[in-house]
Amino acid sequence: PGFRTAKTCLEEMMIPRILGRNASEVEGIWRDLWKSGYAEGRMGINMLAQSAIDIALWDIVGQAAGMPLHRLWGHYRSEVPVYGSG
Repeated sequence: PGFRTAKTCLEEMMIPRILGRNASEVEGIWRDLWKSGYAEGRMGINMLAQSAIDIALWDIVGQAAGMPLHRLWGHYRSEVPVYGSG
């Protein structure tokens, strides 16, 4: 049981479930894929495939907003504190 490759998992199970959905629905898509993977198992190849989709969706969201994700999520610094010893 289970998929032998992430490519097969993506093509046969995951992509058909998300095709045509709005890429900005990252959390909803992730949740739906998580639920759909129950029968096949939630580890190994399935999680590699789901991770690839998650990364791609967040990349699309960041590009659409015209900013890097760390800024989009609100966790960034324009300056970094420095520590010196010696």
